[in-house]
Amino acid sequence: MELDLWKAVTHSQITAYLKPGCDASKCFDDGVCRGRPIVCNDAEDTECGENLLFIENDDGIWSIRESEFERIEYVDCATGETVVMVADNSGENSKKKTEASNSEKDDVSPKLKMNLMNEFWTSIVRDPQLEAYWEKKENLELTQEEGWEYIDRLSDFAVDALQKTLNTETLPDGILYWNIAQAVIPDFLREVSDMIYEIQVATWKKEDLEMGINAGFQQAPFNEEKMQSIINMMVNNSMKNAGVVDDEAE
Repeated sequence: MELDLWKAVTHSQITAYLKPGCDASKCFDDGVCRGRPIVCNDAEDTECGENLLFIENDDGIWSIRESEFERIEYVDCATGETVVMVADNSGENSKKKTEASNSEKDDVSPKLKMNLMNEFWTSIVRDPQLEAYWEKKENLELTQEEGWEYIDRLSDFAVDALQKTLNTETLPDGILYWNIAQAVIPDFLREVSDMIYEIQVATWKKEDLEMGINAGFQQAPFNEEKMQSIINMMVNNSMKNAGVVDDEAE
């Protein structure tokens, strides 16, 4: 299978084999980057003029150019089989895969979902303050005050990503229909919720270390009811703004 960075982003874990001697390969002892792909930037939006894949692991967030990949491997959750995507050395792979990804997506929901995650993660990886907070979190140096500032800033980026992705210019008829909202928003909110919990745990662990205790932490169940109320509000507001329903109809 040909290398497709957009397809790689849809999987939770990948193993990326980098071309020997390239800049990215020098960052890893074995020339292999293992982690979670979080966002893919199109060549038109990057300074290097290539598609960029951002991969997160315990050592940080890595941005790797498409030309630096030799192959990418991941496990297909549906079949349990290992899938191998091999780079096209002709240099035309970026253009071909961009065109294919646009023509193959007839349903708007998968594209909106991908754009939402890309918008969110692109904003995060470009923000120096969040990068500083992330490093402190990983090193258990994040204070409670910094943790709340981290969460506030992260939440602002999440809201901004939703507004930029789900608006009158991107939605069919300019309306956030219920089925689209249900297909696009839940996984995004769950991911943001998990990130907020990780920040909270990091601040708790820092305090425990300072007090010489080692307490365990258990994440509370995701608040599905609150999520549905957020989706309901977004759908209703969109329909009201489009004149589909009015305040009296509620």
